[in-house]
Amino acid sequence: MDRFGLQDAKDSKIPLDIEYQKMTETSQPMSNNDTYRKVIGALLYVATHTRPDIAASTSILSQMIEKPTARNWNEAKRVIRYLKGTKVSS
Repeated sequence: MDRFGLQDAKDSKIPLDIEYQKMTETSQPMSNNDTYRKVIGALLYVATHTRPDIAASTSILSQMIEKPTARNWNEAKRVIRYLKGTKVSS
């Protein structure tokens, strides 16, 4: 979260909007997708090693890795906010 500037972001109860795949894309692709790629890479790592509950959401978001839009970026941030709200301290 700190790495992507979301340490103060509000928690999310769900990792992805349930209507996400049904929505028609209307926003333009992001001009710089480096941050989106880094977030998706980090989420894929987390999903594979410690949090399988975000695997489906991350897989769906990774399909837009070439031309992500603002909506894709917002949903990627939602997954991070979900992780923040569901982390378990040991």
